[in-house]
Amino acid sequence: MRTSWLGGWPRRPARSSYVRTGQVGLETVLAEIDKLTSVRQLGLPGGLFTDASEKLVAAWRARAMRSHPSGLRESPREVWLTLLAALCWMRQSEIADALVDLLIELVHKINTKAERKVECELRRHVRRHFITRGNLRPDRGSGRRG
Repeated sequence: MRTSWLGGWPRRPARSSYVRTGQVGLETVLAEIDKLTSVRQLGLPGGLFTDASEKLVAAWRARAMRSHPSGLRESPREVWLTLLAALCWMRQSEIADALVDLLIELVHKINTKAERKVECELRRHVRRHFITRGNLRPDRGSGRRG
């Protein structure tokens, strides 16, 4: 396991790294990408926990989150490295999932806005067409008498 990422004691992640607030937009996407980049810069190997069950890794993560930094420092190096690696490993996955969800929301927002714009333009075009031809008045129906 690479341990160079722990040159200094890592700080506990800010609450903002767990909770996304605000509207869906470019700034929110960029913030999530920054979070993912930060976690990936730790350099955890790709198959770090392939031999461990998900329950075990989740338990290690929970233990790391419950522990106070001084309590972790008192543990043997192998223990606190494992706990912090599990925490960061699972957090990386959560951030990636949140980023996918965010991108889906953003695409939906763009699609909805585009649909509204097309509908508005179509209404404007239809009104202009019928008024200039004199066939229909939008507020009165047909201009013909029968």
